[in-house]
Amino acid sequence: MNSISKSRFLSGCQCEKKLFFDAYRKDLKTPTTEAKQAVFDTGHIVGALAQQVYPGGKDANEEINGNWNIAINRTKQWLTDGIQTIYEATFSIPAGFAALDILHHQNGERWAIEVKSSGSIKDYYITDASYQYYVMKQAGFTPDKMFLMYIDKDYIKKGEIDPQHLFKLEDITEKVVENQDTVEKKHSQLLAMLNAKVEPTCEIGKHCEEPFECDYMQHCWSHLPENNVLEIYSHRGKGWELYQKGIHSITDTPEDVFANARQQVQITGTKSNALQIDQQSIKEFMSSFSALELKIS
Repeated sequence: MNSISKSRFLSGCQCEKKLFFDAYRKDLKTPTTEAKQAVFDTGHIVGALAQQVYPGGKDANEEINGNWNIAINRTKQWLTDGIQTIYEATFSIPAGFAALDILHHQNGERWAIEVKSSGSIKDYYITDASYQYYVMKQAGFTPDKMFLMYIDKDYIKKGEIDPQHLFKLEDITEKVVENQDTVEKKHSQLLAMLNAKVEPTCEIGKHCEEPFECDYMQHCWSHLPENNVLEIYSHRGKGWELYQKGIHSITDTPEDVFANARQQVQITGTKSNALQIDQQSIKEFMSSFSALELKIS
């Protein structure tokens, strides 16, 4: 039986084909870049700092070597034992599971806390937390409150990082509760798609890059020609408008669509297959060196 994790639920919300590939065609996945790995590493660092806001907890994910059943059983046992704080508390239902960054008990309430290495709340954070709440509720461990913990952009570091002041905590309980019917329907829909084992038909679109750049873009975009309209500098949706009209190559781009100077250089250079030299910009750049030399002397 297929089981949808929190990350796979987000994949399915972005694109059903992405979820299908996650389950059945990981061989099509683009290798993780250094930049993307750096983002993951930052998330781990922020997560460790967030745990210091609620110190002394027990980590359900410690040394499980990919065996989530260990984390699930630990979580159940520790909740029975009355452990106040659990990191990576993991819950499962027959067709889904999710790990929570921090599960904390305070003033007789069960707090579910999702940690984000961002300075603002994004829409998909609410979707993420809504699925977490759904799994916890279906598993019989409904949180009294659901929070997002994220970076306080006004925090000023003086010496060592102070986790107690690094983060903001926002109560999103009402929002995730309102989302439960939607989450339940989406979960059933995605599960049915996976169990059918038939690759869904999904056209490429803006969702390929939002909220995350998809790991399967190289495969799904392979039909595009070299120098395609989606590569036009800062096309701001106009590239997609052209693509949907059947115009895929920059060489077929109408003259009146893009007015930006950099876009014009790119389009003209591609159409003419000629080198484009911005002499004015070069002169301005070189003159800046002359001015610097005068200041030094």
